[in-house]
Amino acid sequence: MDQLETASQKGSKEFRRILDMQFANSPPVLTHHRVTKDVYFWVIDWINTTQQIFDPFVLFQDIREFGESQFYGLVAEAKWAINDEQSARVAAQQALDFDPFYAPAHNLMNIMDGVDVENVGNKFICCQPFTQMELKTIAGRDQFTFCCLQWSPYLITGLDLHKDEDIWNSEGAREFRKSILDGNYKYCNKRICTLYNNPIHNMVTREETRATSTLTSTSIKPTKLSPKRLIQSDFMRKQTQKVDPYFVDRPRHIFIAYDESCNLACPSCRKGIKRVSEKKRIEMDDLFESHVRPLLINGKTHLTASGHGDPIGSPHLRNKLKSIVGIEYSGVKINLQTNGQLLDEYGWNELSNILTKIADIRISIDAATKETYEVVRFPGNWEKLLANLDLTKQYKKKHGFRFIINFCIQSFNFNEIMQFAELGQQYGVDKVNFQQLINWGTYSSEDYKNRNIADVNHVRHDDFKQLLTHTFYKYPNIQLSSGLRRFLNR
Repeated sequence: MDQLETASQKGSKEFRRILDMQFANSPPVLTHHRVTKDVYFWVIDWINTTQQIFDPFVLFQDIREFGESQFYGLVAEAKWAINDEQSARVAAQQALDFDPFYAPAHNLMNIMDGVDVENVGNKFICCQPFTQMELKTIAGRDQFTFCCLQWSPYLITGLDLHKDEDIWNSEGAREFRKSILDGNYKYCNKRICTLYNNPIHNMVTREETRATSTLTSTSIKPTKLSPKRLIQSDFMRKQTQKVDPYFVDRPRHIFIAYDESCNLACPSCRKGIKRVSEKKRIEMDDLFESHVRPLLINGKTHLTASGHGDPIGSPHLRNKLKSIVGIEYSGVKINLQTNGQLLDEYGWNELSNILTKIADIRISIDAATKETYEVVRFPGNWEKLLANLDLTKQYKKKHGFRFIINFCIQSFNFNEIMQFAELGQQYGVDKVNFQQLINWGTYSSEDYKNRNIADVNHVRHDDFKQLLTHTFYKYPNIQLSSGLRRFLNR
């Protein structure tokens, strides 16, 4: 901090030189995936201690090239530190214009809005960094994260750099877990994360972890906790009482999202149908065998495929899923995320030897009519989807897995929100999940702004809120992700 304090008096170039030097000598163990150099927390620490009077637009100018969202986020923090709330809000919104899910800007907005006054972090512990490993491809590299990038945009480590190391307990993983146990949740998007915004149902209380045993505690009545919550509470109680609470023996949930293979070219996700090369398929086979399969034979494990393509449309994933048979995999349960177009009789036959392992089927649809579906899920066929939904309903009755349908809300389809809930009733689904549209690089900034009806500045935002609220309170099985709950009219 002393070096930054001195550098700030000499101007933006010296301020950047000191940050460059610090980054080279001791880079942060966790970095935001959309900035080239993540210096946010270093600069924030300085802003909160300095007595300097400075213009952040001038002082931070030379670090602007690290990322526009980071630049405007730091400007917002500097303005907020001197109680200039109006300027802070403008700058925070500018950060979000460049990256709609830039976590630091969202978290500052929460502070300015007086949200989270009860401080969720001090009362609840998120289990995900202690239980879930997500393997995904980001900017052409295989990466390890704990959750989706809109909930936490920080990368734990690149898999190519740690082929033979324990990435699960890497320095970045331990730092992330520390932020959870410390209660600051600094690497999380507190405004968007579904878990953080509904902690009673998605996290464990710190009281539960302090109990001698969740199952016998006199202060916590087990009858009020679901079986899943009892397991989570007992796990976190034991974990937090370890000498080293940041070290976890193994993940309980592995999420595969490194395979982009898909039979559809949904405009919200990609610009064309993707098929991976033979070279890439071999690399993915090696990745599965080195980082995934060894973890599947160590105890009860959930395996989710895939959040990035379609597991049935991917030869790699389809073959690997079919190989999870035998007594050594008796503890494995499988969750499938698919567009449903291939869940016909042939598709279900392909999954026949793992049917008893399937715990969860999630089908992404994003529409309730043929006209809308065949645009947002191009080149999907509506009649084929409905037939496959009916078939999935039959398999659900026989095998008992959870059945969920997904709807990504945008200006083009939001009028079908309630119809989609009705569709869920028709096919007997367990949950109807709504989520916010994310720009994965397929839209221009202007196009995304026109489509993102969850933006409070969108011309039809109020219509969206009214319809979402009405649907949420009318149907009992609605699930809201991506922070959509904050848009409900009370």
